Amino acid sequence: MAGQEANGKTNVVTIERDRYEKILIELGELRKLNEFVEQYKRDLEAKQLELKAKDRELEEVKEILLETEWKDYELEHTQKRIRELELEVERLKAGRPWWKRLFWS
Repeated sequence: MAGQEANGKTNVVTIERDRYEKILIELGELRKLNEFVEQYKRDLEAKQLELKAKDRELEEVKEILLETEWKDYELEHTQKRIRELELEVERLKAGRPWWKRLFWS
């Protein structure tokens, strides 16, 4: 028989209709709130995945920046060395006798 336990006692609870309606309304509100929380969790997970992707992209950009800075450093020192060598060549040319400068310049 519905509503009875094996020992003969009933497990049916009666409440007033007004209280029953309030409980149903509260249950509906809690379910709706649960939907909002679940959607928030999904959105948060999606944002975290996007953030991880952006972090990886940022690390790649940092590596490119370091490589570029290193190449700029090398270029600067190479240009400095070229200027030094050009000055050395001019100095050596100026030290040659006039006849070598005139005929083999």
